[in-house]
Amino acid sequence: VQRYHPDRTGDGVDSEQIRLVNAAYGILREYTDNYRFSFAEEEFYERELQLRAALQFPPFARLTAVEVSGPEEPEVRDHAPLRTGLVLAEITAPAFDVATCLGVPGIGMGNFSWDWIYADYTAQFPEYAHVVPALRRSYAQAALLLRLPFHGELDAFQHIRDIPLVARRARLARAKARARLGISAREKVVLLSFGGIGLRLRALPEKIPGVTFVATQGIAAGSASTTHWRTVTNQELARAGMRYEDLLAACDAVITKPGYGIVADCIANRVPIVYTPRGRFAEYPILVAAIEAHLQNAFLSNEDLLAGRWKGALERAWSQPDPDVPVDLGGARAAAQILCEAGN
Repeated sequence: VQRYHPDRTGDGVDSEQIRLVNAAYGILREYTDNYRFSFAEEEFYERELQLRAALQFPPFARLTAVEVSGPEEPEVRDHAPLRTGLVLAEITAPAFDVATCLGVPGIGMGNFSWDWIYADYTAQFPEYAHVVPALRRSYAQAALLLRLPFHGELDAFQHIRDIPLVARRARLARAKARARLGISAREKVVLLSFGGIGLRLRALPEKIPGVTFVATQGIAAGSASTTHWRTVTNQELARAGMRYEDLLAACDAVITKPGYGIVADCIANRVPIVYTPRGRFAEYPILVAAIEAHLQNAFLSNEDLLAGRWKGALERAWSQPDPDVPVDLGGARAAAQILCEAGN
């Protein structure tokens, strides 16, 4: 606004740039003014289907309705002043309906699509089978899919281009990251990573000599007043000038549920994984195969995870040789180049 305001340009006339800024501000203001988030159980799980699956609740079991619909065309047309050049989705189906309404390319990027995920549940919940073909119709409108490694079936897309692994790599050296957080270089550090889902443990992990456990926000474990357990908040990382991947790379192992992001980041930073089941989810066995092919690893049951019995799994992971299989980590650069070409 300061750069393009008519008072700054000196001609007293609204420029094209300030009109675009105002249009963007109007969209954001409308969204924030009308945003509503309900924590009512039924509404929450109707919105967060993946969370239900990840927590091993039967997907769809208590949903009152599932509606799959494209965007309203007039609503999309209202955004035309932004002069959208393309739509990138990872990997929400309605994004491709939006792209079609705007008359611009819709490009997807991911290792799975939701039609494939939900198709696995339709035999058990046939009343929601209509969701799958609706999703496939939206995906079929994509101009291109940038397919990541460790992928499932993506045959709903008409045009597919494979790209290398997209992963976050640490910017800080391991010793420097530990020093900023006050973590001893002599300790083994184990990170708990459970994304936005969080985790509530029934007990703190058993103490292992020479091992410190680090948890991020969203993980609760009884009393945290112990010398072998530490919580690192997002604010603490920011004050230390660190990103999550810097913390990850400073650790000797991660305890997690398999998801593309954490698996890719561990491969990129060579961090062993101890993994626990995430419930019935079609992507799970594919990611487990990737973990076993590329990293020191061990399985940890949900029961042992929640009870803090982690020592055996960690020792199994650390006792393995590092597979050190070469992996192309150039996916982000490849994707950026393709998107730039598509937008021109």
